[in-house]
Amino acid sequence: MTDELDPRDRPRTTNDVPAAGPIDDQALAALFRDVAEDWRMPPQRLDAPTWRDRVGSGSRRPWLGRLARAGILAMAATLGLSLVAVWLSLPTRGPNQAGATPGASGTVATPGATDRPNPSSLPKLTLSGEPPSATSVLVRVGPDYAIADLTTGSLGHRITGSSGSSDLRRLADGRFVCLCVETDGYNAGAFTHAVMSVRTYDRSGALIDRKTIGEYTGSPDPRPGIKDDLPPHVELAVSYSQDGHLGFVGWSARRPPAWQAGIVIVELASGRVVQRVALADMSTGPADAIVQAFPPRVSLSSDGDGALISRDSYAIDAGTSIYRSRTDHFMATFDSDRMGALAAFAPSDGCPDGQADAGFGSDQRVWLACWSANGQLSVRRLDADGSLRDEVRLADSGVEGETWLAAPGGSALYFWAPSTRVVSRLDLATGEVTSATAPAPSATVGPGPLAAVGRWLAPPAAAKVFLQPGIVLSPDGSRVYALGIAGGDAGPSGSTGVFSFDSVSLAPLANWPATADFASLAISRDGRFVYAAGAPGVDARGAPSGFGASITVYDTSDGSVRLMAGQLGRDEDLLFPGPILP
Repeated sequence: MTDELDPRDRPRTTNDVPAAGPIDDQALAALFRDVAEDWRMPPQRLDAPTWRDRVGSGSRRPWLGRLARAGILAMAATLGLSLVAVWLSLPTRGPNQAGATPGASGTVATPGATDRPNPSSLPKLTLSGEPPSATSVLVRVGPDYAIADLTTGSLGHRITGSSGSSDLRRLADGRFVCLCVETDGYNAGAFTHAVMSVRTYDRSGALIDRKTIGEYTGSPDPRPGIKDDLPPHVELAVSYSQDGHLGFVGWSARRPPAWQAGIVIVELASGRVVQRVALADMSTGPADAIVQAFPPRVSLSSDGDGALISRDSYAIDAGTSIYRSRTDHFMATFDSDRMGALAAFAPSDGCPDGQADAGFGSDQRVWLACWSANGQLSVRRLDADGSLRDEVRLADSGVEGETWLAAPGGSALYFWAPSTRVVSRLDLATGEVTSATAPAPSATVGPGPLAAVGRWLAPPAAAKVFLQPGIVLSPDGSRVYALGIAGGDAGPSGSTGVFSFDSVSLAPLANWPATADFASLAISRDGRFVYAAGAPGVDARGAPSGFGASITVYDTSDGSVRLMAGQLGRDEDLLFPGPILP
């Protein structure tokens, strides 16, 4: 548990607590007016945006900018109205409630003891029937990983000790393999040196082998006038083959006057480097522009014979501050775990605000998922020569993270809007889109409108806007499961549980009530159980609570809760590394 106290938990005196009893409209209005009049926005310089301002709505991570903007607005509201929020979040008291002393006339005197809400928490472990098929579950905890033991309801030690670029996967034999990144040499706002290693761990998470597969060094841009707050000078990214046999480590390093990049292909079970592939250099930019390049990513065709390499970058014009996103694509043959020569493929500037994803359809033709300038997602289907066949525009999901997925084999893409409960299916062969809306879940009775306002204003109401992943497909391809969130004028807050759909017709099948504020979803490899990870510090409605991080396991046959582990830590969210558990 963190050392920082919730504002409601600190001892309070008669000087900072409103008098007990219900507040009338005039008193409430006065509180808002007094706080608003005393608060002033600190001075802001509007004519000198940094690279973060310029790329906030673009690049390969458009959700970072939208999340940052939401955070700034929430912080401003919190600074101005936190006093009111804290009071509104307090439990109201009447004459006969604990902590109040009745006076002789029946009125309520000033409380003589600290009025604390009763801390609540989920049970450490509950089980109904036999344990689910997967009880040793790998979860991401902040930048690291740990094993959640669902037979004891406990969370194990952090496994890798590496940075957020590291990626840990479970092998078929129960061992774990990490493509781990260690960084150092901080200079001009970013790291300049990175070491990539392949580490193997036993079933308990103990290290049994380590092989260094590459060291990469970048440097700041030395040109006059280039600011020190540049993005990373060296960066690595990891992608995988669909069968989990191979890992692809993409790297990019600024070595003025060029960006250099490449791909290392690793056989995961043995840690052996199969091949190293170099990409053509990219300029760090002319005198009037800044160019930032990101590591390449690899997607394999469903027949395993072809590879698509995507390399994102952006340029900022130094004079006009105009931002331009770009993704270069390359195609290569793929045979016996080795990649052939790279050939340029498809328009490099096809996505106006950055590429979200890319892959192959069942007909081995390429599709690109693009962000548009207004935050919407569209899918472009390309012909064999890279020319545009058509484009399908889809509404933005309204939250960040992974709210779309590709069906194995490339038959379809699924898109999920958690607040409106709309699921869409794009047939990659025909371009046809099918959509369906799940019925609204039953309303949950809350503690009252004033408390709801308090939760919106107070810091704990930094409502969940990140699902990772938020949608999964059953291994047999027959069902789609997705996490819903409550939406409103103040933004998303709280969970509306797990929704299930028929994967072809998209007919809504069920809605399983939430036991916590869910942020991540996965399914067992046998398809019998769905796992939902809940965030700590809030209850299922998004209200502040004593809840710890949790995992709830649903039986897919009837939606009943088979198991719940409710005390898996209070400091950080738990996220599933992938949609399918072993």
